[in-house]
Amino acid sequence: MKKILIALLAVCLTACSGPATTKYYQLTTPQGAALPHVSSSGFGGSPKRLWVQSINLPDALASTGIAFQTSEVQYRLAEQNLWASPLDQQLQQTLVTNLSNLLPNWLVTNTLVEDEPDSLTVTVTAFQGRWDGHAVVKGYWLYQHQGETIRQPFEIVVALKDDGYPALVQALSAAWYQEAQQIASQINQ
Repeated sequence: MKKILIALLAVCLTACSGPATTKYYQLTTPQGAALPHVSSSGFGGSPKRLWVQSINLPDALASTGIAFQTSEVQYRLAEQNLWASPLDQQLQQTLVTNLSNLLPNWLVTNTLVEDEPDSLTVTVTAFQGRWDGHAVVKGYWLYQHQGETIRQPFEIVVALKDDGYPALVQALSAAWYQEAQQIASQINQ
């Protein structure tokens, strides 16, 4: 027990002795995931259209610090490990990219391109690392198609492959991609 306390004290003193450097992170998409070109020719008419609306986040997740859940009821927002751009924008852009690749015969956009396209609204209630070495992505989405609305909750838990914020951001990106796969599967039926 004494050795653990000494090690923790040494880590704290080392962390306090040097200048703190801020690091910025961006969500990733799977390698080779470029937006496919979609045109009306070759599909027998216009492609299906999907408007991915803004991603809704609670205030804590909308901050610049990456969230980490330290226990069942406690959370911490990083002060030196920040999102490179607002998280809601990153989530929307990566969702558009992922869905564009997963739905090649669809025109997926974050801009309203016609009066009544299919639309997708996503509310993310958890997007953080967790004390047990996992990343958690949770929330629900609403898909509107021809006057009908489908509501689907989701919760994706991905194990971190390593310690640290780079591994956390990679795991969050992987979880977000898994949810994009589930969305694509549901709306392409």
